Amino acid sequence: MGFTIAEKILAAKSGRTSVRPGEIVDAYPDLVMSHTATWRSVSVMQKVGATKLYDPDRLAVVLDHIAPDVQAPVAYRSGAQRPRIVRAESPLAAAYEEAAALAEAEGLLAIIAPSSLRGDAEPSGSLFDDTRVSVLTPREAKGMEFDHVIVVEPAQIVEEAAGGQGLRELYVALTRPTTTLVVVHGRPLPGELGLA
Repeated sequence: MGFTIAEKILAAKSGRTSVRPGEIVDAYPDLVMSHTATWRSVSVMQKVGATKLYDPDRLAVVLDHIAPDVQAPVAYRSGAQRPRIVRAESPLAAAYEEAAALAEAEGLLAIIAPSSLRGDAEPSGSLFDDTRVSVLTPREAKGMEFDHVIVVEPAQIVEEAAGGQGLRELYVALTRPTTTLVVVHGRPLPGELGLA
């Protein structure tokens, strides 16, 4: 009996003349495609103590196995604006200005700020009552969803979070909006955002 295409590829990429089902083969293919069963591969890698991929550029994870006619998702909702980054000398005051500008838009509005900044400036006017604008820390905002969110001073959110959870808290803050995200900062943004 002949060889399957998988057997031919594994043999060629492991420097052998043939391989058989059930063998463990050390092969280096040009590209590995994975689909919805990727989690099985990850769990096997964890069991053998692997912590990173040999060459991530040789891995293609595709979704067409479960949804062949579905477009890959984008990080913001259809019809939503792209996130906006605003640099300001006084980030909290600038966040209140952004909130005032968004006040006419339909939906819920929140300002998410590190706890040390939350009480720094008192907004004026009827806009800032609890029925219209919430001023929250990332931890308080967890699990909530707003139409419009203004995140204040991401670097400080990361620094102030307890137990090394800074990037997680920043992730929570950045993923609360459904329509508009504005990031207001005075300090350099965390490098993990890839915006520096």
